[in-house]
Amino acid sequence: MKNKKTIAAISAAVGACMLTTAAVAGYQSANGYDELKKSILATADYTNCTTNVTAAINVDGTEVMGCDILTEIDVDNGIEHRMETSTSAGVEKYVFDSYCYNGYQYYYNFVDGEKYNKYKHAYLRPNLWGIEDEDRPMVDKMLNFMEIAADTVVGDLRNNFVCTGENEDYTSYSVTLDSVQVPELINAGISMLFSMENNYSGNADELTPDDSDYYFLLMGSDPVLDSVEFNYDVNKDGTFRAGTMTAVFKGNGHEMASTIDYEISKVGSTAIQTLEEQGAKIVAME
Repeated sequence: MKNKKTIAAISAAVGACMLTTAAVAGYQSANGYDELKKSILATADYTNCTTNVTAAINVDGTEVMGCDILTEIDVDNGIEHRMETSTSAGVEKYVFDSYCYNGYQYYYNFVDGEKYNKYKHAYLRPNLWGIEDEDRPMVDKMLNFMEIAADTVVGDLRNNFVCTGENEDYTSYSVTLDSVQVPELINAGISMLFSMENNYSGNADELTPDDSDYYFLLMGSDPVLDSVEFNYDVNKDGTFRAGTMTAVFKGNGHEMASTIDYEISKVGSTAIQTLEEQGAKIVAME
């Protein structure tokens, strides 16, 4: 199985988790709800920061997919770094390491030894979300739609908000939902995502447990969100700090748990060494 299939499968589960964000974003007050939305949306324009994302999928208690992604960006100095490690049941661990600066892309060559292959025509993102100026109007419309949808869904779920801790740097919150509290809109979206994935995957009887698609097919096309737990921290200045979301889906007699950890750090203080500064071996490619 190619790695991109693993990432696509993880992305599908992550997407299903993200659909639940609208449901778990409820607050006791409008000000608190707005604070969370603003803290997340503000990250779109970050030009210097470090992010760490860890995602894992467990089916019937066994981890079948996972990935760890480190991203460092320093737009003002024209450099970024991304390292990704992914695993999938029955597949050897995949590692990707890339730098971008001075108009070149550098990929670590894990086949031929400790060196980086250097290519021209590199793409350097303009901000953390990679939103180009010409795309901003379209993205703003998309975010506005998602925000209105979230506001519509929240409703009585505002009472599920709990403050779990506070110190001089940040405040911690926790929100939990069970199957009875999950809005029908969320389950409709989840059903759509799984159906889309399964339409491209064929039949579970034709696949083996070393193929990520096998596990999505096991869940059927109409799984439901059984529970959600969302724990997160917001800095005192109103910026997003870190969050962990675990969503449990049930379908076709099976259970799938998807967990996502996301952390943003070193905002405005991320410094990235070039490969030359690190003394790495570089091989120019055509």
